[in-house]
Amino acid sequence: MTLKIVLAVVTGRDNDKATLDVALSLARRFGAHIDALHIKGDPRDAIPFLGEGASGVLIEQIMTAAERDAGTRSGKARAAFDAWRAASGLKLITHPGEAGGGATVAWREDVGAEEECMARRGRLSDVIALGRPPADDSGASTVLLETALFDTGKPVLVAPPVPLAVPPVDSPVVIFWTGSAEAARAIGGAIPLLSASSRVLIISSNVAGKVAESAGLVDYLQWHGVRAQARDPLDITPAAGGELLAAAKREGAGLLVMGAYTQSRLRQLIYGSVTKHVLTSAELPVLMAH
Repeated sequence: MTLKIVLAVVTGRDNDKATLDVALSLARRFGAHIDALHIKGDPRDAIPFLGEGASGVLIEQIMTAAERDAGTRSGKARAAFDAWRAASGLKLITHPGEAGGGATVAWREDVGAEEECMARRGRLSDVIALGRPPADDSGASTVLLETALFDTGKPVLVAPPVPLAVPPVDSPVVIFWTGSAEAARAIGGAIPLLSASSRVLIISSNVAGKVAESAGLVDYLQWHGVRAQARDPLDITPAAGGELLAAAKREGAGLLVMGAYTQSRLRQLIYGSVTKHVLTSAELPVLMAH
């Protein structure tokens, strides 16, 4: 198993470079191609939300403002991409095979509904890299993340906004194992990265005394040539997300692999959401799947 197509979502926000850097580490390690995708919103999509009583003048004003905002973000996204590509030295191509192998990149700009574009592009990639939604997000970044997780069927690599302490490849990896289908899907998508890792560690969940059994996962990974070690299980409490990130930091991990939103809504209310805490606080890349 290997990675050949990395979809890196460029939004025109401050975390674009971090997203592209995470994608670059994968491209260089696996000789992969990066599709740097920017989705430019269509101003006409704002019209249905105005209601039937909206005047023509109001509609025109809303569309003008939306078009201006989309143009500003597109300009910032392209400028960030051009500066990053110049620094990275990656070959710019548009079709497979043009560069004869090695890491390459292409700029893709789609116009339309973000959810539709994200789903269509994401389904034709091996992994999706995007930045963690900022604290002051208007909702657009969260929509992109949730669409990538729920509507593409692909693993999602969430880049932190801070510079990486260690690269996500060739460094220790921590797996958060809950025994769920979501966690299994994340691990399946992470096999190339796990195979390249210097050390793989498993932290199982412990929900009210029921520990997710890790011996079978150790054997599964061994069949893929990955030697993994189990660590003490993690009690799922409201503080579990912080404790998981603290454990990853102690291990010097460059990547955390976990399922996303694996608990029922009731359990999230009782125990808190590990996924939510990790998404808002992680300072290392997190590979997730749902």
